Amino acid sequence: MKQLYTLAILFLGIATVQSQSTRTVLLETTESNWVASNAENICNKENVKSKFSDDELAVISFHTDDIINGGDPMFKTFADEWAQTFFVTSFDRGAIDRYSYNGTTMTSLGGQVWEDSIQARINRTTDGLVTIPELLYDESEEEIFVRVQLDITDSTFSIVNRELRFFLYLVQDGIVHPQVFDLATNFGSCSLFSGAFDTIDINGNEAYQKSNFQHNDVAILNPSNYDGTDNIISQQPKVGNKFHSTYSFKKPSGASLGSLRVVAFVANYSNADVTLNEVMNAAQSNDFGYI
Repeated sequence: MKQLYTLAILFLGIATVQSQSTRTVLLETTESNWVASNAENICNKENVKSKFSDDELAVISFHTDDIINGGDPMFKTFADEWAQTFFVTSFDRGAIDRYSYNGTTMTSLGGQVWEDSIQARINRTTDGLVTIPELLYDESEEEIFVRVQLDITDSTFSIVNRELRFFLYLVQDGIVHPQVFDLATNFGSCSLFSGAFDTIDINGNEAYQKSNFQHNDVAILNPSNYDGTDNIISQQPKVGNKFHSTYSFKKPSGASLGSLRVVAFVANYSNADVTLNEVMNAAQSNDFGYI
């Protein structure tokens, strides 16, 4: 793809003051295929997804069993290094957007309060709007191009010096892989694990397996670098300022374009004060244009 698409952050100019933008929040869920308790996370995720629109909630899922067993080539990107960057012991749900509406770290919240926390974060004041103005696919080169834009819409950042970082994930739906679960788990109204299943043994303990289970929202690529340091806005942005970052990367082999979605977000980062490490706003799209 042309050099025009080289990764960069550009200051694009000053615009008129905009009204307060709607916050789109990010839910990061762990869906271990071989830990029975994590099947409940999948049900919790599907439950909250059904209650929020795409412009309110973006989801990325991680499969830690593949990381542990060496099956996930993105181990350093998705777990260890990002956990260190954001000062959490492990990369789990809510590790980036650290704080919920009541000041409790998201990593310590159970799935039963996800809905309340998501709603509270949607309503939390945000100072910028993240959009994906361009999402293009070059079929001949099998290459994806994404432009992510941040518009500063409120005045907080003009007086508080924070480091803002762009992040980008490519997620895929319909990834078929067995899912282990425990019939003793109360799935509530979730019907994802009903029907035929296999009885299996894991380290001497009886568990159950749903064969050919379709996993959604699975993070398969991180073109932005695990800590976002390729894309830092370190100055004090003012209302009306616009910034963007561009990414180009090969479509993963074997993945159909229709199963892919781009999730982009901008996060605050402070090495001195981890309470500032939260998602500012997010955007997601699977509306690919062709070039």
